[in-house]
Amino acid sequence: ESGEPPSFGSDLGLLSAEIAAGRLEPQVGLEASWREALDGLEALRARRVQGKVVLHVN
Repeated sequence: ESGEPPSFGSDLGLLSAEIAAGRLEPQVGLEASWREALDGLEALRARRVQGKVVLHVN
């Protein structure tokens, strides 16, 4: 272990390319403000959301 945090940049680049090419369609079940992160987490835990929870940082 190098002690460095993992880098996810290459993974994000690959995912972005797949989305742009239309080969990956993430399912967004809930969009909310960052201030509502706990509500989003609770919705995931209670299985009230199908797909991903997207938090907007504002």
